[in-house]
Amino acid sequence: MTTEYKIDLRHQLKSFRECLYLLAWTIGAFIIGVFVVDDQDYKPLLIICLLFWLVTCVGMALPFHINYLKANWKTKLIVDNNLKSIEIIQSGKVFSYDVSQIQVTRYILGHYRPDRTKSWTPVPFDYYGFLQVTTNDDKEYFLTSLMLDPFNSPLPIHRTEYEFPIIWKH
Repeated sequence: MTTEYKIDLRHQLKSFRECLYLLAWTIGAFIIGVFVVDDQDYKPLLIICLLFWLVTCVGMALPFHINYLKANWKTKLIVDNNLKSIEIIQSGKVFSYDVSQIQVTRYILGHYRPDRTKSWTPVPFDYYGFLQVTTNDDKEYFLTSLMLDPFNSPLPIHRTEYEFPIIWKH
């Protein structure tokens, strides 16, 4: 059975979901503000709420999103579970490897460490993360949360790094 992974809307929304939750909370705050403040023009209140959401959520998640789009633009991962092999297609070039020929390191936020209690504080880039695939021929590929779920990876994870999940090298 082969499965293909590429950048799609479902994974983009899944990575961005914390920002969408915070948008719902911001809209809820606006609705409460409408009932609490009497004889007030609601347009400035709506603008303040939307600006707050744009700065605190979109402004913090956008660097991750752009970084991940840049890393995975025109990239596909094809996983063949029967043959235990993968194909990575980048800009029209096909690279094939057996699963035994790769080392996979997962990069996710530090508050996912098993020895920590996850904070209740919403983090806009909470569900962003990536897999760094290193091959026997010393090539590196970055597979981000915009194309697959790094928390439930289709590839075997050899090591997990808990840090700021931004890709510094391409």
